[in-house]
Amino acid sequence: NLEFIDKVSIVLPSYNQEWCISDSIDSIINQTYGNWELIVIDDSSSDKTRDIVKQYIKKYPGKIRLIKKDKDKRGLASSYGVGIKECTGDYVAFLEGDDIWKKDNLINKLIIFQNHLDVGCVFSNVQSFGESELLIQRNEEVSYFFRDLDIPSGPFDMKKLISDRLPVKSFSSVVVRRELLNGLDFSNDYDIWFDWWFHTQLSLLCKYLYLNEKTVKWRVHSSSYFEDYKRNNDIRNRYSLIQKRIQDYLSNK
Repeated sequence: NLEFIDKVSIVLPSYNQEWCISDSIDSIINQTYGNWELIVIDDSSSDKTRDIVKQYIKKYPGKIRLIKKDKDKRGLASSYGVGIKECTGDYVAFLEGDDIWKKDNLINKLIIFQNHLDVGCVFSNVQSFGESELLIQRNEEVSYFFRDLDIPSGPFDMKKLISDRLPVKSFSSVVVRRELLNGLDFSNDYDIWFDWWFHTQLSLLCKYLYLNEKTVKWRVHSSSYFEDYKRNNDIRNRYSLIQKRIQDYLSNK
């Protein structure tokens, strides 16, 4: 029985998400798979995010923890690094504080791990939702970016795909065997493409498997890290620089 064998640690980074974090946490509580712990890493929120998390901690003692980063906000990469050090499960799953899991997200991925012992990371397809104007734009961007991407149906070697672009649409769709995360670099030098750097490192350590099922709802909104970054940076030029860094890193491995 998977329920009693494998524990999943869930790392949830949050920042000023009082308006949506309950949706994210509720989607964890409503999972059909129950052997999990939730670690919320709050990046110095100035709203009521922490208060909301504390209410859940009271209601679900022993299941949910809150780690407060009281220094200056240092971004998603730092939050993931802090969160992973706190994990005690056999697997680590990620859910950003504005996204939502569908109820069978965890069980479907754990079954894959059980059936494929050589797979170290499972990720799935996602369903975009949110602000209508941004949603149209995001769906166009995603369609363009993934236009000719062919992900194998079984276990595959991610490093053959990842030097060109990241095939993983959202960090919220990822589950990893915890032992593989020891020693990964969680520096914030890759801006919004930290997950590309994360998967580049991980691709050298294990096989991946893609679940072509939309088990995650990926929220599109104007205050997201991605939209904020687009407003303030030369995103195309920065993307090219990150891509070259990753290609150089892989060519030396």
